[in-house]
Amino acid sequence: MNVENKPGYFSDIIIHCDKKAHNVNTLLDLRGCTFAYSDEESLSGSKLVLKTLKEKGENASFFGSLLKSGSHLSSAQMVLSKQADWAAVDSTTLLNSRKFMYDGGKDILTLETLGRLPPYPVVVNSKLKVETKKAITNALLSLPLTSKWKNKFARFGVIKFEANSDVAYDGPAAQVWAIQTEKLNVRYY
Repeated sequence: MNVENKPGYFSDIIIHCDKKAHNVNTLLDLRGCTFAYSDEESLSGSKLVLKTLKEKGENASFFGSLLKSGSHLSSAQMVLSKQADWAAVDSTTLLNSRKFMYDGGKDILTLETLGRLPPYPVVVNSKLKVETKKAITNALLSLPLTSKWKNKFARFGVIKFEANSDVAYDGPAAQVWAIQTEKLNVRYY
């Protein structure tokens, strides 16, 4: 949840509700468990998890086994079907994909929320006229101010739009770039 009301998104650490009965209360309680991840390069699906574990004195040996799912929705489905013990999924994706899960996602619990990650950019064709680009920008900036559109965007976890600037990528969101070389797998010799 975006309690800071700043541009960006988050990563939800999810478990099956059965895990609560096994005294799983924090991320560190998942040591040795099977982790489902969308892609090794996903900020919310793996990179932020690695950053958080590193801050807690852990490394990739923390994971019991790894399952590459190919998407955040597939990672959540693996947790629901108990193929995986836990996953890290984009919070916006989780909010909007529960309706596609076989039980509506009712058995998924969010154990922790990590982040803030850099905001999603809205991109347009570079060949558009400057006036058209400005019109699109102004429309997106003003739409969430009306109650009709604010309610429509809220269903998708969108609070508002902001003009792109370097400030949106400062602070905690920017720290993710420092772990781009971190990898999920560890080699032992």
